[in-house]
This record gives sequence, C-alpha cells and structure tokens, in this order.
Amino acid sequence: MKLKDTLKLLRYTQTPQLNLVITILFGICALVTAIPSVNGMMGAFWANYLPMYFIGQITTVTFSDMMQSSEKFKKIVTRNCALLLAIANVLGYILFGVIRTVLSYAMGMEEYVGSFLIAYMIFQILYILYGTVIYKNVKLGILLMAPVFLLIIFASYDGGPASVFSKWAAMADVKFFLILTAIVCLLSPLLYYVMSTLLYKVSYSEGMIKRAERQETV
Repeated sequence: MKLKDTLKLLRYTQTPQLNLVITILFGICALVTAIPSVNGMMGAFWANYLPMYFIGQITTVTFSDMMQSSEKFKKIVTRNCALLLAIANVLGYILFGVIRTVLSYAMGMEEYVGSFLIAYMIFQILYILYGTVIYKNVKLGILLMAPVFLLIIFASYDGGPASVFSKWAAMADVKFFLILTAIVCLLSPLLYYVMSTLLYKVSYSEGMIKRAERQETV
C-alpha cells in the first residue's frame, strides 16, 4: 500500500470530522504554547502529540479482521506509519526547532531555547515508545506515558524539570542542541519502525479490541 493510501484510511475512522477539528485545536495549542517562555514544556508536549494521534487513528482502523489478514497490514502499521512520522518530524523540526529558535533570539528570549529542545526530544522518544506499545499492552503503555504527565505537572515547580533542563542547556551551545534535535527527529521514525516490526506479531490487547468493536456498533 502506498503512503497516500495509508493516509486515506483516516476516512474510515469512527469520527473523521472530529479528527479535523482536533487537528485544528491541537495545532493551535502547539503553536501558542511553543512561544519562547520560561516553561516551554507544554509546547514540546503538543508538538509531539499531534502526529502520534493520527498514527494511532490509522492503527485503530487496522483492528478489523479484514485488515489484519491482509498482506498489506504489516506495511501499513510499520513502514508507512514510520514514514508518516518522519515527514511530521521534518515539519515539526522546522516549525518548533528552527523557526522557534529564530523567534526566541528575535524576542531576546534565547535563554529558553536549549531547555525547550531538550523537552522536545524527550517527549518525542516517550511518545514513540507509548505509541508502539499501547495497543499491544495497555498497562505498559500507560506506564510509559506516566513520565510525560509527571514532566508537565511538575514543570512549573522550582527545581522541577524546566529548571533541570535549563541547567543541561547551559552546558552546551544552542547549535549543539539544534543538531542533536535534528538527529533525534531523523532517528525516532527508525525507532518506531523497529519497535512496531518487533511487536507486529503480538496480538492487540483484548481491551483495545473490545473498545474498537464497541465503536463499530455505535
């Protein structure tokens, strides 16, 4: 199945119109919260949530017996989803890495660039681990997602993650973190591909299958 055909699967989700609304809302959240600030944690969160949300939507379509018995199934949930993630990462890096960095320097808030990029990389890796595991093992997926919420909850606390990331950012020039972020954005789709391939033969969790069946009857 071609990449464009994989995107067309979004038409067969339970709420395609709602997905469009969510895209707009999440996009606004990402753009608004990613402005240079003392705590860019929320911006890093939303920027990485959006692509994984749609990959998750494509995955739920493949819950049907017809899709899982197809030879194209493995290609959809492994290679094609990884390629979509790679495209999203390139766009995300340009928007939330390069453009945000330029904007930060223009506004005289360059001190927050390094900590934002560190948070961006961490959230991206955590989301990929979560996205590849959640449909196979719900409990493990939730466990992997826990650090994301903990980072956000304690971000504003004195001595919390934001201040720790700021200390890490002070150890190197911003160019180093821009290059490191670019490397993570290029390699994380490969991580998704490897993990989704390794987990391909693992059955979907019973809870996820029942949830999909309930949605089909609505």
